Amino acid sequence: MPAAQVPKISLDVAVELFISPISLSNLKGSRFFKDPSELGLKYEENILGTIDGINLSSWYIPSRSDKAIVLCHEHGGDKSHMLKYAKFLNDYGFNIMMFDFRAHGSSSGEYFTHGYWECDDISAVVDNLVSRGIYNIGVLGVSSGAAISVLSSSDKRIRALVVDSIYPSIEFMLRKWIDVEGFEVEDDYIDNILYRASVLTGADFSSLDPIDSIKKTDIPIMFAHGSRDRLVPIDEAVKIYAKANDPKEFLEVRGLHNHYLLNGINLQYESAVSRFFYENLR
Repeated sequence: MPAAQVPKISLDVAVELFISPISLSNLKGSRFFKDPSELGLKYEENILGTIDGINLSSWYIPSRSDKAIVLCHEHGGDKSHMLKYAKFLNDYGFNIMMFDFRAHGSSSGEYFTHGYWECDDISAVVDNLVSRGIYNIGVLGVSSGAAISVLSSSDKRIRALVVDSIYPSIEFMLRKWIDVEGFEVEDDYIDNILYRASVLTGADFSSLDPIDSIKKTDIPIMFAHGSRDRLVPIDEAVKIYAKANDPKEFLEVRGLHNHYLLNGINLQYESAVSRFFYENLR
């Protein structure tokens, strides 16, 4: 029998996938709700402007509270992917702000830079909450949304973080993608992806790794990770947790893989995350 062919991918295609709204992990699916109304939630739809001229599509779900949670979706997703999070957090009494990162969903923008420019997106969202008189602000991010939330924690208006399914570094995720797809690549393939992406976007990708940026975070942070995560094993999240400053917590959600919204958020997760935000948004 002829030997099985090893799949290959051109460098140009890999770079395009890396900085486009197409997820490298093919996480986007059809099991998501369309908008908050499908979950019985009243909401406002707004366009928020960033300091560098990007228009962000956002949904604001109000509550009778002085606390708000910003929800940050993953690479290749959009704000609708966070609706299950929005539902349980709003049920617990939090105002919710959810949005499409630049180059995703209904937002403008050409490239996604895994946090380099997206911190401006979170800043614009926080600006809007402050304009509403809301100052007790927490952020919950999933995967790359978690990594970006860590980078944004230098914004002193953000008082607490929950990072869900966080990865240690951009290089780790690129190598994982290559391994999962079974691509045959040269030794310097990832370095070349990052270099070309940097030239196209103006982003310094060497400064965005959560395993390093977590050391600068000085606000309360909860790490949430599935015990059976096959994309980013839980041991990797534990390593990041070890480098984080106090106060910090680690929530191991047993039996779940990555991205809890894809598997159905459970009561353990809901109660722990809600309790964490209540205790730290004061």
